[in-house]
Amino acid sequence: MVVSKLNYSSLLMSNSPHFHHHMLHIFQVQGITCGHCEKAITEAVLALDPQASIVIDRSRGQVHIRSQSPAVALAQCITQEGYVVLP
Repeated sequence: MVVSKLNYSSLLMSNSPHFHHHMLHIFQVQGITCGHCEKAITEAVLALDPQASIVIDRSRGQVHIRSQSPAVALAQCITQEGYVVLP
């Protein structure tokens, strides 16, 4: 599991003003098999929103993102890296 910017509990439960306009998006993603995959997804999301916080749970195939970007844009940047975002 990769945690970028913040730890997992902060990502899910923060009431900090930093996250005032940030939404938590949870994606089910196929194809996350290694650390390189996690890094590629993390870098793609951060390119879209440098303030995003990302937690990737490879064993569950889940990507948790707290971001001000819309879910559709986040899903698109993941798919552009070659991964399948499930509905």
